Amino acid sequence: MTMSEINLNRRRLLANGALAGGAVVLGGGALSACSSSGSSTSSSSRTLRVGVLGGGNAETLNFNSALSETDVARTAQIFEGLTTFDPSGKVVNRLAESLEPDVAGQVWTIRVKEATFHDGRPLRADDVLYSLQYMADPKNKADAAAALSLVDVPRCKKVDDRTVQVVLSRPNFLFPTLLGERSVAIMPMGTKTFDKPIGTGPFKFDSFKPGDRSRFLRYEDYYGGAPKVEELEIVSIDDAAARLNALRSGTVDVIAEVSPELIKGAESGGVKLIQTTSGSFSTMYMRMSKAPFTDVRVRQAMRLLADREQMIDNALFGAGSLGNDLSSPFDPYYATDLPQRSYDPDQARSLLKAAGAEGLTVELHTSDAGLAMLQSSTLYAAQAAEAGVTVKLKKWPTSEYWSRAWLKEPFACSHWGGRPLISHLQLSALPGASYNETDWHSPDFNKLVDTAVASADEGVRREALVDAQTMLHEEGGYVIWGFAKNVDALNSRVQGITPSAIRPLGNYDFREASLS
Repeated sequence: MTMSEINLNRRRLLANGALAGGAVVLGGGALSACSSSGSSTSSSSRTLRVGVLGGGNAETLNFNSALSETDVARTAQIFEGLTTFDPSGKVVNRLAESLEPDVAGQVWTIRVKEATFHDGRPLRADDVLYSLQYMADPKNKADAAAALSLVDVPRCKKVDDRTVQVVLSRPNFLFPTLLGERSVAIMPMGTKTFDKPIGTGPFKFDSFKPGDRSRFLRYEDYYGGAPKVEELEIVSIDDAAARLNALRSGTVDVIAEVSPELIKGAESGGVKLIQTTSGSFSTMYMRMSKAPFTDVRVRQAMRLLADREQMIDNALFGAGSLGNDLSSPFDPYYATDLPQRSYDPDQARSLLKAAGAEGLTVELHTSDAGLAMLQSSTLYAAQAAEAGVTVKLKKWPTSEYWSRAWLKEPFACSHWGGRPLISHLQLSALPGASYNETDWHSPDFNKLVDTAVASADEGVRREALVDAQTMLHEEGGYVIWGFAKNVDALNSRVQGITPSAIRPLGNYDFREASLS
């Protein structure tokens, strides 16, 4: 089957089935989203209902282990960090009123805003210190451990009720960026469970059913001003077409991540789109510790087998931009001058032959668990065949992928929301990385990044980070073929949601959202 035939068949399927209203078969949370007694066919001006790609029974309210999009969306309503990212991806203060480094960039003095937790307790320095200690403790297996790996917790101290002094094991002038990572959040001192979570966020927890829905109530005493809607409901709807149908039927008011094939023609029947370029991407990763990917020539060949332009055209339906096997294209330190890797099956065949891997057969683990993940995998398998490489696809259900395949298989897919470069490197490539999908370990790389973050000189920092990215580009295990636009859909009555380069629906920010 040719690539054009694959694309044509997908278009026919969507035209004849997925968009034909009741032709879509829903499962799990998607079915209950349209039929459970807790839903209605239209929402009042007091409740905003949001449809998001779910994560099945593994969904959680614990920000320390949030993986699925619904996990991220839900925890963002309850918990906040000291910093966050604005719609362009720039780091800005959230709970922090100020963050000041010493001359060496190793001791940071942080003063928090006058905020309260959902139970009425005021936010204090003790809460910040407790949160840092909890997230850094290995026994808690917190996702933020990597971002906070430089924090010398025993040496951190309270200055006064609203001020803490955070000591790092070595200088880092980009520390505020690491604090903006979504898994670095502040919780009340003494928190040990998350079944009824309490945070400082704009909405407070009311109810939660994994794989189905969660309900939140406006926090009237929110320090930034109470949200405009009284209630927020986040609904898990795994199927992309089902999410759009739920919006059109009035079951939900807003949906995250309109699938690329559904963008054209989506704006009808009172539906409007908001969109922006982003750093979000689905990727294939090779674990460099597992054969045949221990050989850099094999990794280089596998990257040359991705026809990136065709993937953007066919998997993203044009709603994306070219990738060059590096993350964070909006970051000021992104290595823009590196040569663009392109589709070259002949060169790939030559590299594989030199590595003794000609006629290679590999299994690629994939799923619908991330935007365009399955579609790009199907395209990649056909593209690789041009070099005599057989890519067998192992498709996993969305509800099982992150727990059973991801980080466990030598060749698999992943999906990342947009984040600044240093945040992605800390999570994916530096020592202690929570999501070192490629098993990347390089002392020379680590030294370059250490040099970059320890310098107050922008020129030194940029040069070191570009050199570090060059290493990843030449030797790494990611096939980052493109970046998807963040495209969301709203009922025309919804106002106040600004698209973000970081994640869908303004990085799941509903503080200013309203329903007319």
